[in-house]
Amino acid sequence: MAGGARIEDSITIALRTTGAAVLSTFAVMVGGILPWTFSPLLFHNEMSVLLIFLMGANMIAGVLILPAYIAWRQPAFIARYLSARPRATGAANAAD
Repeated sequence: MAGGARIEDSITIALRTTGAAVLSTFAVMVGGILPWTFSPLLFHNEMSVLLIFLMGANMIAGVLILPAYIAWRQPAFIARYLSARPRATGAANAAD
């Protein structure tokens, strides 16, 4: 947004770059916790399932819900870049 892109384009770029990193981090973290789900110790079993559920919910919120909310609501800390974008006026074009 600060570079002059539209909000929809900014979200798409962010999901392509940062979204891929979030998904790969999620896969690595869940891959390390997944063996604990088969632990005979009840605490390890329950906590591993809880951690996997929590990380999945955070990933979904960060990759799907938050970008959708930003596109819909356009909060002030992002929308300020919309008004700062330079606009061509008729007077400026006539001077050229």
